[in-house]
Amino acid sequence: PLINNEEREKMEGTLNYADHCFSGHATMHAENLWPSKLSSITQLLQLWDLWKLTLQKRGCKSLVMAGAHGLMQGMMLSFGGLQFTENHLQFQSDPHVLHNSYALRGIHYNKDLINLAVLLDQDEKPFLHVS
Repeated sequence: PLINNEEREKMEGTLNYADHCFSGHATMHAENLWPSKLSSITQLLQLWDLWKLTLQKRGCKSLVMAGAHGLMQGMMLSFGGLQFTENHLQFQSDPHVLHNSYALRGIHYNKDLINLAVLLDQDEKPFLHVS
């Protein structure tokens, strides 16, 4: 369905500032949220519902209401243990689980996009690169 300009602007504003989303532990190791294989539409829809429930319970209700883009934004925030709080973006991942390199690109923050990478140095110690 088509939405009017006012509704579109409201949804885009939600993507730009997702206050208090995502609260909780990073989901990067939650196997039920990142299955290696989906073999049916039913499984896909169940996964969609599980993500919506997880994000809503972790403070991302407004992102979920913004549709697919909002859900993807919430999934990115949850993967890295990122949380928005009062004009502040926190990285809350436990250092003990940061034994893989990964990059999150296109994180909405106000009207900017942030790229964040967790990389490992020569001693296998994690460090952040933000641009």
